[in-house]
Amino acid sequence: MSSGVFVKSRGGQILTHCFVSFKFGSSTRASQRVVRFHSFKTSNSVASRCKSAFAACHDNEPETVPVLNLTSSINCSPGKTPSKEVVFNGQKYWPGHDAFCVGENNDLSVLAIADGVGVWGHRGIDASVFPWALVEACKNVALSDNQTVKEGPIAVINKAYNRLCGDKRIAGASTITLALIDKHTGRLKVAALGDSGLGVIRGGNFWAFTDNSTQLVTYSCPNQLAIIPDDYEYDGPSWTTADKALTLGVQLEKNDLVIMATDGYTDNVFPSGTLAMVQQAAKRRPITKEEEIPEHLEFAAKTMVESAFSRSRSPTAPTPYEERLRRLGIPFRGGKLDDITVLISLVH
Repeated sequence: MSSGVFVKSRGGQILTHCFVSFKFGSSTRASQRVVRFHSFKTSNSVASRCKSAFAACHDNEPETVPVLNLTSSINCSPGKTPSKEVVFNGQKYWPGHDAFCVGENNDLSVLAIADGVGVWGHRGIDASVFPWALVEACKNVALSDNQTVKEGPIAVINKAYNRLCGDKRIAGASTITLALIDKHTGRLKVAALGDSGLGVIRGGNFWAFTDNSTQLVTYSCPNQLAIIPDDYEYDGPSWTTADKALTLGVQLEKNDLVIMATDGYTDNVFPSGTLAMVQQAAKRRPITKEEEIPEHLEFAAKTMVESAFSRSRSPTAPTPYEERLRRLGIPFRGGKLDDITVLISLVH
């Protein structure tokens, strides 16, 4: 069964509501290896690099495996975005313009994160409406339309987006990362449009499969879907379609940890930092019985969100965002203020 914990940081307080069980597999190995892929040009390039990367630990992909379950943890912190109250699983939270969803049926687990484009708020449009509608629409399509799921995550996003286009209540722009996991084969299929990140931790390795720099129109503007009102004069960067998304397929194994995060996290925390925090959580809050799972999960989620939140406000912390701007010749130091969302899922 899928469950989760939503952790929100605001004003130095951590508010937690558990709705997941969670554990870190064998992530306490002393050896660490972080692999980052850069300059993905096509989906075929992504697929070939992923296949090569996993060859070291998974030479022969099985055609079928026992039914796999997915347990997820959601961690959000509003950054510079004005907070908007959201009701999730009966609880109220303020995740800013980021959005997320977790869903499943007997055959499929669905994970999605989206990052609403906040600049629309300056024109009187609630930037959080479209990303929330988009992730929910993606989940509904994935769990109800087997044929579209067979076509892949881009097809799911396109169908979800087209459903929303006729709703006059919805406007704005958003990135979207959608992950579909076949419970019977353990196959993960991903489409990532925009600058959110996705990676897999297996044992002591962190395979970072998406490089958001290839999804940027400008240094601060990612590829995005948009719904533009008829009477709206839009002079910003042009939007695109889901067909521009990076796509990849990965064979998952039990105890793999799938991590999805919006750029509020990936722009402030290096992959090596993510791996270190996962390992720290496994050491400091080991699970010896089922009742300890919520405490373990809460600690892990708080560690990750607090780290990204702190670094985003530091004028001196080394960050991926700083590195990217320096490569472009733009003087910058420290973190980037933004909404932060991390979705962590354990395969078991």
